[in-house]
Amino acid sequence: MTSRNWDRSPETPVEKRFHDLRGAGYTGPFDWDTGQPCTDPETLAIFGALDRATERALAAEADGTADEF
Repeated sequence: MTSRNWDRSPETPVEKRFHDLRGAGYTGPFDWDTGQPCTDPETLAIFGALDRATERALAAEADGTADEF
């Protein structure tokens, strides 16, 4: 099998699981220690907050109200 890693290195079992999940349509966070989708509520809340902050920043940029650094 051809490696799906960006550098074409051989896939570890965790990397194989990651690529299989992504290939099946999973887009959520991934636990690189266990090789499973992340299900920790605190971690998922943090990712949710980051997503919302990103959406607000993109919307502000689109409508011209974004702060300049």
